[in-house]
Amino acid sequence: MNLNGMTIEDKLNLLAFVIEAETIESLKKRNLACDANVHHARTIVKPGLKYAKIDNVSSGKLMVEVSTGIVYGIKGY
Repeated sequence: MNLNGMTIEDKLNLLAFVIEAETIESLKKRNLACDANVHHARTIVKPGLKYAKIDNVSSGKLMVEVSTGIVYGIKGY
């Protein structure tokens, strides 16, 4: 897949989609895919001026520096 023609928003949405899909697949493999676990595996992209945030439904997961594309794991905001 060529990511060069994609905007930062497209890349963030793709990253969020992949994280969500792989998390749900992992839950299914471990027989933990109840409604509550699948609900909390959902991802949300929250754009910002300096950092975009990729969150699970209930907590933060990643921050991406918009100008460079560097991805940071977080413990909390």
